[in-house]
Amino acid sequence: MSAACAPNAFWDADEWPEVHRILLAFFNGDESKIDTWVLTPNPLLGGITPGQMLWTGRGEKLLKCMRNWTEGNMP
Repeated sequence: MSAACAPNAFWDADEWPEVHRILLAFFNGDESKIDTWVLTPNPLLGGITPGQMLWTGRGEKLLKCMRNWTEGNMP
């Protein structure tokens, strides 16, 4: 999969509203930090970006990871 997927395609994912809500709380409403997080490869996600997870239909897995992280359950 190319890392050059449509940068904002993840906004159409069914899980995006909940992902965005969690990120708004975590980053205190700072949209620039949210954009950076969504578009940066994450080693905890196998080296792909959270946006790619949403774009490729793995939003539920991303949400599960995010819920675990926000509850303090880190790998």
